This record gives sequence, structure tokens and C-alpha cells, in this order.
Amino acid sequence: MRKLTALLFALGSVLLAAPAHGDSGKPVPRLHREGRLLVDQYGRTVVVHGLNLVWKRAPYAPPDTPAGFTTADADWLQRYGFNGARVGVLWAGVTPTRPDVADPAYFARWDRVVGLLADRGIWMQFDQHQDMWQETYGGEGVPAWAAKRPFPYSLLPWVPVPFPEGYWTPEVSTVFDNFWADKDGLQGDWAAYWKLVAQHYKDQPYSMGYDLMNEPFAGAEWSTCMATGCPLTYSQELQPAMTRALRAVRQVDPQGIVWWEPQQLASGVQTPTYFTAPAGEEQNLGFSWHNYCTWVFLQSTGLPLFDTDNCRSFSEDREQNALDQAQR
Repeated sequence: MRKLTALLFALGSVLLAAPAHGDSGKPVPRLHREGRLLVDQYGRTVVVHGLNLVWKRAPYAPPDTPAGFTTADADWLQRYGFNGARVGVLWAGVTPTRPDVADPAYFARWDRVVGLLADRGIWMQFDQHQDMWQETYGGEGVPAWAAKRPFPYSLLPWVPVPFPEGYWTPEVSTVFDNFWADKDGLQGDWAAYWKLVAQHYKDQPYSMGYDLMNEPFAGAEWSTCMATGCPLTYSQELQPAMTRALRAVRQVDPQGIVWWEPQQLASGVQTPTYFTAPAGEEQNLGFSWHNYCTWVFLQSTGLPLFDTDNCRSFSEDREQNALDQAQR
């Protein structure tokens, strides 16, 4: 399990209000947006050199051991110039037994890490990490009570499929389609989870906002996303869901940046993305995107046919795509 991976950001293009001030009257170091830039409390542009901090198995937060995350780890990050972290505050950890009820012990586990990072001036983006939805499918992220296998697939045992190929199975695709369609009210439970997270971290001075879902998967139409970018997936599924969670966060944290991610395959295929500005709610919105060069994936298959030098032009394309999407 990878604990640390590179973090990349691209930002939207609407001017944010001036940085908030704390009760002491001093500017809060919490990052805010000006145009497409992250800016600190002194108006300086911040380039975030960040890492992924995601603990993908129960209890979904790292222990205070060398195998987890310690004071020594936080000191190492600071010593070598890292100033950002993407912290995986998993849905499965926040509400493990029922919707709308947060587990204070889970927040306490992450608060230890968050405190270590904040004490060293490291900004944090709080991330709803998921890979292939849930442990049932070999991934993680969603609480067990929310991971109901759909009919008729539930009539047979799940046959394990490795990551990331498991996404492409009919069952996992159906699970995502049911979520986007809000079957059984699950999308509302997800938005409620985000409200709990924002309530807990709204006053964290080293917050840089909330990443609503890691690599959202389109569902059954995933193969069309590889060719067209699947614009209807955005307008009919992703945008309504992201807007719903955005509004849930705004109920308790009107100032924090809320980050939307494009459909998962946009990170590895040169296709457009199709989010549009939510009318009246564009402020404090960020575009969080991933850049997975296809040549690296193909080379990992062992075939000596792929040149990773092509990743330079691939990355430039994905960066420009992100800037174009943010502008829109």
C-alpha cells in the first residue's frame, strides 16, 4: 500500500474574498484563492509541494508508530521543504455505523496528525479517498453500511479483480451508477458526511479545503469516457452530486475551498472535462486533478514498446486541459 504519492493541483478562476482573520485579529494562514492561485495570509502566491497521506485500511488513520505517522515523519516533511498534505479523512471512518453520526475517536486519530502538520506550517486538503468503492471490491472508502451489493450480482460471490481493473466490471460500474442516481438516498448520506468533516475542520488554520471525491468513476459508460470524455456524465451525474456536497459544506464552512475532481479516466486519457460553474456558487471552488501518464502504465506491463519520454507532452496536455477547465 502506497502511503505517500505526489499531489497535483489546478485551480479555478474566480476571485476569492480577502483572507479570514482569527479572533486575535491576526491573519489566519489558511490558504485562499485569488484567480487560479493559492495565496497565503500575506498575499503571497503559494506553490504547494504536497504528499498524499491516506491510510487505506481500518481504522483509516495512521497509528503513532514508525509504520504509521509520527512526530519524526512530520519533522522530515518540514526539513525537506514539503508544505502540503492531502489527508484522507475517509467516509468509512467518519460515520462507520450509521449516517449523520460521526465517530469522535476517528477524528481524534486524525487530529493528532493534523496537529503535527499544522505546527510545522504544512497546509492540508481533506480528501474523501476511495478506490474501487469499498473493501468488498478490494478497495476502500465507503462505510460497510453503505456498500450494498446490487441485484442480481449479489446472488453470486464477488470474484476478486485487481485494482484498477475492478472499476471496469459490470458490478462496480453499477454501484457507481446507483450512487450518482441517489439510489436508497446514499448520495444524501455522503453529503451529510462532508458536512460533518467541514464542521470539524472549519477552524483549522492550515486548511486548504475539501476534495469531495478521489477519482470519481463514471459507471457503465466508462468506455465512452475514454473516447469523448462523456459530457453527459458531468451534466447528469457528477455536477449535481458535487453541487450537493458543496452546499452541505457551505452550511458550516462558507470560506473553505471546495475541490471538484473530473471523472477518473480524464487523468490518463487526453479527453476534455465538462464541469460548468454552478450559478451563484462559483466562489471558493477549486479543480483538483490527477495526471497519470498512459506510457508509464503501459510500460509497467513489461512490454518494451513504450517510451516514457512521451510523458512530457502528455503532462503538458493534461495541465493545459486543467487550466482550460478551471477557466470555464
